[in-house]
Amino acid sequence: MDKAQIWIISLFSLLLPFSVELQAQNLNTKIEAILNIDEKEDNLIEITGGARNVTEEVYALRYELSVISSNKGKNHSKNKQNGYFTLEGFQQKKLSTTVTKVTEDKRIIILLLIYDEEDKLLGSSRKMLSSGFEKKEENEMFSYKKPNEGIQLKGLIVENTKTKFGKDFYDFFGQQFRLNGVPKNKIIYIEEKINLGRTTRIIVRIEQQLVFQFFAKPQLEYLKEMAKVSLQRVNRYFEQEKKNDRLIKRY
Repeated sequence: MDKAQIWIISLFSLLLPFSVELQAQNLNTKIEAILNIDEKEDNLIEITGGARNVTEEVYALRYELSVISSNKGKNHSKNKQNGYFTLEGFQQKKLSTTVTKVTEDKRIIILLLIYDEEDKLLGSSRKMLSSGFEKKEENEMFSYKKPNEGIQLKGLIVENTKTKFGKDFYDFFGQQFRLNGVPKNKIIYIEEKINLGRTTRIIVRIEQQLVFQFFAKPQLEYLKEMAKVSLQRVNRYFEQEKKNDRLIKRY
């Protein structure tokens, strides 16, 4: 091996950690991978994988949700689910749900990966469970015992509807919203106002900021679609707020 080849290999070795770190920094900047873990009876946990688009673009994507279990006897098992889906701008979507059992001698690694059409990794979320079930920050271990913590008001939706259709919209919005909630401690208001005639107008606002409004119709599919659009507008609002916060910190 000549000196030129040795120099190229050495340079590649130096740049490789930087490349890996740079790739990790780019994850979840366009498509966020979301993992929710809920405790059930008999030491069972429900794992839900989801994704959220934080851009205006439309993406064709695929996901892999893996649950890898091992115990003290070093026995391993792996449950893997995958599929294809699309995300419109600022849309979030539930991808897959699975249930597994937690025991004291068991360690569980949960990994959600999201790829684009060219198999480029865009989103990643990883969690580890051991005995106990204490939820901590993403990519850290949690335990099965829930600590006594103060109550934090986060992601609260306040309803003030007047008709069955308004209540149906609130329920549809809440179902989609519960996938991952909002990223800040702000209250979302769902209000319904009576207009002239028999029509009503449904208003979605975050605190005092109007986010979306539309005239209600009795069709359930229409209300479901409006719930999806409203949630996209809510996500867009919070993403814009994040950008504004970063600009303020920069200057």
